[in-house]
Formats: sequence, C-alpha cells, structure tokens
Amino acid sequence: LMHVFPDVIPGITPTADVQLSFGEGPGFTDHESNGGDVLVGAFVDPSLTVSPPVVNGNVFHTEPKKYTLAIVDPDQPDEEHQSYKTSLLALKTDIQLSATSDPRVDLTKDMEMDYIPPHPQQGTNYHRYVTVLFEQPQNSLKVQGDRHDFNITHFIQQRALVPAGVHFWRAQWSHNAAETVSRVYTDIL
Repeated sequence: LMHVFPDVIPGITPTADVQLSFGEGPGFTDHESNGGDVLVGAFVDPSLTVSPPVVNGNVFHTEPKKYTLAIVDPDQPDEEHQSYKTSLLALKTDIQLSATSDPRVDLTKDMEMDYIPPHPQQGTNYHRYVTVLFEQPQNSLKVQGDRHDFNITHFIQQRALVPAGVHFWRAQWSHNAAETVSRVYTDIL
C-alpha cells in the first residue's frame, strides 16, 4: 500500500471496509478518472477534490460503536528539516456505525476539523491522501497542536484509537490542477 504502513499507521487488522468517491461517474482507476468511486491508490486530479469525498465506513458488528475518521497527507514538504510532515485535512469524531446503520460518513457537518482540499505543491512528487477509520473507545478529545504538522502517532496514542479501515488516493501538481491548487492556498489556507 505505497508505504501507508508505517508512514501513517504502523499496521492494521481491518474490521471495516472504507470506500470513498468524488462526484458521479464510472470511477477512478488506473485507466479512468471520471468521477465516482476511487480505487485504492488511484490518482485523482486535485480539481475534482475541492468538495469533501463521500466516505462509507462499512462495519460488520450489529451493536453501534463510535469511530473517528481522519484524512491526512503524509507527504507535505518540511523544508526546515529536509523531510516530510503530515497534514490533517479533515477530522470527524463520535461517528456511530453498525452493520445495520447508514455507512455514509458526512464530512460536511459536525466536523472537529473541516475538510481542506488536497493541494500538492509544484515540484513535489505525488502525495498520498490517506483516510483512516479508527474505532474510538471513549468520547472524543479536542485536537491539540498544528493541523499542518500533525503527529498522527501521538493522536492515536492520546485517544487510544484502534485502526479499523484505511483507504488512500494519490494526487500531484499539474498544469491542469494549478488554478485549483492556487485557490486552495489563497482562499482556504
């Protein structure tokens, strides 16, 4: 999975199926990129990710449990340290899911951290955008720290979260996406 393990989380024993989509269409695969369901690891043009994705967290237990969903970019350049840092693009907590409930996770309301669209910088390699669904054993705590230098390992430990499902897509800067990426920097960040 393109080093999502251990770059974002050390590992996972999946207990949930996480799927996401952007818009309508036949989907994003290695050969298509026309909106719809996103195949894990597929490239999605940043101009199609301005609105939050539709995320489905399909779980297999009948009793309701609480979950936290985070979308992160572990490929943000850290010039000061000549390395990379992780940015938190979205965070939603206290999500009630069960096998009999609607699996859709609404990223347009009741967010702990609102969605920031992907914004890969010109001159960088592709970025991985990782969506992790965590089982949440307790009520949520407020996020401490900087979302633009987000320590996901500390976040997981602090909240005693257990990774339940993961999905990721990739994006990179291109001339076609330049205007969209620039708008994210001027209008949102």
